[in-house]
Amino acid sequence: MTGINHKQAHRYLRAAADGLLRENQRALLDAHLRDCASCRAEADELNALEARLKKNFQARWDAHDGPSTNVMTTIHSRSRRIIMTNRINTGLKTLAGIAALLVLGLIFSSVIRQLQKSSTNISAPISPAQQAIGADKSNGGLLAFVSEKSGDPEIYTMYADGSELANLTNNPAQDMNPVWSPDGKRIAFESDRTGFRQIFLMNADGSDVTQLTVDKADHWIGEPYNLSLNLWSPDGNKLIFSQIVPGEENGILYSIDANGENKKPLVNEAGKYSSPSWSPDGKQIAFIVFENSVTRIYSTDADGNNLTNVTKILPSDETLYPVNYSWSRDGQSISFIASNWNSLLGGGGSGENYKWTAYEASLDGNTLITNAKADSQIGGYWDGTYFLSGSAIVSSSPAFTWVRSDGTITTANPIENCHNLLDSNTGGYSSYKQSSNGNVVIGAYCPNGDKWLFWANSTGTVRSLLNSPIHVEGTTSNAMHLWAPSDFIWSPDDKYIAFNIFSLGKTDMYIVNVNESLKDPSIQPFQIAIGNGSLYYSPSWQPRSDNNDIVEYTSTPEPLEFSLTVEEAEKLAGFDVLEPSYLPEGYIFNGASYNSGARWVALEFISQLEGSEYSKVIYILQRRGTFDLGPALHPYETPVPIGDVEGVFIRGAYVYESPDTTAYKWDASADSYALSWKIDDMAFSINFLGGETIPPIPLADLVAIAESMK
Repeated sequence: MTGINHKQAHRYLRAAADGLLRENQRALLDAHLRDCASCRAEADELNALEARLKKNFQARWDAHDGPSTNVMTTIHSRSRRIIMTNRINTGLKTLAGIAALLVLGLIFSSVIRQLQKSSTNISAPISPAQQAIGADKSNGGLLAFVSEKSGDPEIYTMYADGSELANLTNNPAQDMNPVWSPDGKRIAFESDRTGFRQIFLMNADGSDVTQLTVDKADHWIGEPYNLSLNLWSPDGNKLIFSQIVPGEENGILYSIDANGENKKPLVNEAGKYSSPSWSPDGKQIAFIVFENSVTRIYSTDADGNNLTNVTKILPSDETLYPVNYSWSRDGQSISFIASNWNSLLGGGGSGENYKWTAYEASLDGNTLITNAKADSQIGGYWDGTYFLSGSAIVSSSPAFTWVRSDGTITTANPIENCHNLLDSNTGGYSSYKQSSNGNVVIGAYCPNGDKWLFWANSTGTVRSLLNSPIHVEGTTSNAMHLWAPSDFIWSPDDKYIAFNIFSLGKTDMYIVNVNESLKDPSIQPFQIAIGNGSLYYSPSWQPRSDNNDIVEYTSTPEPLEFSLTVEEAEKLAGFDVLEPSYLPEGYIFNGASYNSGARWVALEFISQLEGSEYSKVIYILQRRGTFDLGPALHPYETPVPIGDVEGVFIRGAYVYESPDTTAYKWDASADSYALSWKIDDMAFSINFLGGETIPPIPLADLVAIAESMK
């Protein structure tokens, strides 16, 4: 390769898409593309995608004025009804355009495909509680799980509300561990119906069952620990499994084609291997190796060659904790968290000396980057923010703390809900699970059997999912360990959480509609009894058929309705909403709205011109985190002092060069104005949308509004 590496090439491709690539960078990128076939393919794909999206955006703007999943598009819809001028419509369309270009993933949510459902429907009528949970049955969304409803372990599927429950296997054998293919059309699973535990494959409706492995040994497909670990190759053509050595606990990892051919070993000898997964590009396979008292990560080419210890320069006294890892989006590195707790424990060391570090390692094992370092357990790392999960053991104060790149923190203690149930002999327990999108679900267990659920985003906004606990009968001794992080399963779109609770010899599965529970914590999770107390019942969500090409999943925001009071918006958002004490003459408050996807509160202020059908509109948005519209707008930012902080002012918008083209350019004179600033961990943005019949609002007024926020 010449000049730049893969990661730099990917950055240059994104910058080129935004029109921000300098001539010397273009030359370096062109040289790299001449030598790199995969990057050329990605460049072609980006170009085709951009052309498609621009065409779709233009058609969408011309055809629809109703609510949208994008806040700026929604503002466009609402303002057209209020302002009704061509100039304003143009400005609003262009604002919606750049906002949409910066969140391309949301557009794919408009693609709808139906998967074939099972013809064996044994579900009962949906109860009011199930209706509260709801289920999206367009393009996927089934949940596969194992239940002993018929007396032996069988694989079932159903929607999140419990509807269309179907027994897919219906065989007098132990059928276990369903694992969805990337397109959501097939399920791999284990079954001992031939005498040994073998790997089988079937369609999503249970038809066309095919046996993949045939050797006289037990085979394990295992269970992926989170959404970033994939046992299927990205193209759905290959599968990873483990073949156990007869009479031993050790096994050998293999890959095999989905038709049962080309079985290839990934390692040379049997061992204790865990969490195998394909890289996003399908070229590498990573897995965890248990070596004596430490755990390490290895990788190999997809064909089993070039076995490499990715963690070979990890300090010898550190081990993976938790035993987990994740691939980078480009498949060129692996991130994980390590700790020295095991070496100190074995040597009788003090907990005061425990250290946790979030690392990113190159696939050759020669580079190890430290992303975060702490004296207590790092629960997860996400784009510059990491959270500490306390001791993560039985404790009366297992607090969770989010530490941001600017040094600000947010702390929450879920065990506080146990109130006076704690004493020196009986502590509470908490566990958590981070989704691939950075959101976190936290479960808190109280000694009396109460279980609470909390949601938090990657920047540390913490909200309760329940205003009353799930109560589970059982004693502290047999229930403290029965809610582990691996039991929480996020749906691919972060809309649902499924989890198991084991108590008194039985297993119940619960499902939470996250968005609905954030709006109304009185909604109790949907509950279904699935079997005895065995630990083999982890649910598995069907991949969304419209999300297969999206690396980072995003919750779908609701349209702005501005029907809330400020107090109602505060309750939903979980933070204090500031209001301006100054407004330009003639403006009045028209309502607030909370967007659970973007997690911001928007306040709307309007001014109706006397004797005119036109209105002027000011929107004030606020949230924890940032309002960063990305590199495409950075060249047009103007620093503006706002009290003791520095804000950013932008006038202008991206506009189409002509009505019959998808080419666009920046129009610095467009009547679109935005002022953004940040105070501590809160971000604010004032947006004014103008037109030729409405005088623009002066920048001084925007600053005065900002400085009056209380």
